[in-house]
Amino acid sequence: MSTTSTSRWRPAVAVVLVALVGWSASACGSSTTESGSTASTTATTGAPAGGPSGTAATPGTAPAGPVDLVVVSTPYGDAIGTDDGLVLYTWEAEADGTVACVDAECVEKWPPLLADAIGDAGDLDPMRVTLIERPDGATQVAIDGRPVYHMAVDEPGEATCQGAEGWWILNPDGTTNTNETPRPSPTTADLPGY
Repeated sequence: MSTTSTSRWRPAVAVVLVALVGWSASACGSSTTESGSTASTTATTGAPAGGPSGTAATPGTAPAGPVDLVVVSTPYGDAIGTDDGLVLYTWEAEADGTVACVDAECVEKWPPLLADAIGDAGDLDPMRVTLIERPDGATQVAIDGRPVYHMAVDEPGEATCQGAEGWWILNPDGTTNTNETPRPSPTTADLPGY
């Protein structure tokens, strides 16, 4: 390929990269609600809450039955998730345990893990997993007092918004995973028998 044809592709590649970064930033963006707010806006969800049978929560209610926590393999290492393979995140703005993701935009992007009971706590001490009350009266799962959430665009095993605007997945021991560099994918040569 000549230098001339290579230089024609650079602007197109740059546009695609900018578009992808913009999509990622908008998908991962959080609420404009200030930390510590108990906004009068009622948070609503219709997103899956990670119940054991994949049940979805209706607005302001927890799924029927207990929620189980499991270890999920992600590009950033193993993380705490739910038995549907979706990882859980905490938000730095809620480090003190105060629910700040309450407006409709935040809750749509970051569905809180709602539950009416805790089932299996996975590798965690069950005493570290609690239920807290959200400003709308719903009960949300918290780990070490920090509310936990799914990311609406994540598929099982993904951590699409790891590190975006203070949102972090949790290591299996409950500590914050601040790794912003995904592990390299194994190649065929790395697999046993090759």
